[in-house]
Amino acid sequence: EPSGEAADIIIQVADSHAIKYYNAADWQAEDNALPSLAELRDLVINQQKRVLVDFSQISDAEGQAEMQAQFRKAYGVGFANQFIVITEHKGELLFTPFDQAEEVDPQLLEAPRTARLLTRSGFASPAPSNSETNTLPHVAFYISVNRAISDEECTFNNSWLWKNEKGSRPFCKDANISLIYRVNLQRSLQYGIVGSATPDAKIVRISLDDDSTGAGIHLNDQLGYRQFGASYTTLDAYFREWSTDAIAQDYRFVFNASNNKAQILKTFPVDNINEKFERKEVSGFELGVTGGVEVSGDGPKAKLEARASYT
Repeated sequence: EPSGEAADIIIQVADSHAIKYYNAADWQAEDNALPSLAELRDLVINQQKRVLVDFSQISDAEGQAEMQAQFRKAYGVGFANQFIVITEHKGELLFTPFDQAEEVDPQLLEAPRTARLLTRSGFASPAPSNSETNTLPHVAFYISVNRAISDEECTFNNSWLWKNEKGSRPFCKDANISLIYRVNLQRSLQYGIVGSATPDAKIVRISLDDDSTGAGIHLNDQLGYRQFGASYTTLDAYFREWSTDAIAQDYRFVFNASNNKAQILKTFPVDNINEKFERKEVSGFELGVTGGVEVSGDGPKAKLEARASYT
């Protein structure tokens, strides 16, 4: 049974029957096993359930890290957070990590209207087929990232001319970042007599595009301004200054590999792009090889075929 903050989260949801709760402490005690990735997809996508994973009931940090590592191994993505909500987004799994109950919107755990109607009628449609998974080993999912921007992070001087006189103020109101990343985990397939002719390459692609943007980066509901004047008489000098609320001029995204086994192959765009400027880049790559037969001293062997290109 949910307890602590998990219970506080679930009690805010109108239809708690749509939530499947997992206490990671049960996994640690081996009372229950983690569902497989296929079982999780069926639960979330086919049955339209919302999954809440709770690591907060594990008291020691080492035990938490161990269960989080098991989660990462089972699903290909890991988080160092106390809670994870798993929902459906565009036919794939959406992971939303957070640490406190107030950080998550209870609406995220509400069953969609279509799911409620299907439940009443006793009919559930199969999960959308993913053509990307038909060609080579592939896992795709979404990650929802939410972070509040504090007043301290958005507090600046009211004036550039009279910094010491005019004080400072928060230039943002209810600021937050809400982005949805699409993550593709792909790998090639080895072939050859000794299995080394094609490298066993693993590629991670992270994209933030028109289909998976989230709510965006929000700084203010509306723009305002303040006017400041010189506290002395001027004859030929600046005597008035205006300051508007915060406006984001550019965004920077930084991706790092956690070890020296991985390297970043490419990022796009490399520079900030004007909002009215549109550029599309088509990039493709192939993993694996075409079919054929190789002959060696051990006799003919069929080559494994796997080909895929991405745009």
